[in-house]
Amino acid sequence: MKTSFISSLAMSQTLRYQTMRMQAELAESLKESQTGRHSDVGIALGAHAGRNLSMNRNIDRLNGLIDANAIAANRLSATQNAMTQLGDMGKVSLPR
Repeated sequence: MKTSFISSLAMSQTLRYQTMRMQAELAESLKESQTGRHSDVGIALGAHAGRNLSMNRNIDRLNGLIDANAIAANRLSATQNAMTQLGDMGKVSLPR
């Protein structure tokens, strides 16, 4: 019968690693409780993180297009008003 012995160094290293990991988790939890925000949004959202981030980027892009279209609409309106005024001036200055 073969028996395996775990060395005291291996046990010590395992306990040390677990203690360090738990201290890191505690520090992260304290930070989250103080700020009221998740320290890692990807972990909090899980598999949907990429989809949500992509959707937020698309929303920002579409809002940019809406703003650009509003500027273009204002410029077209100003151009239309200028053309109307030119047409009115032409009607007044040309004899019939």
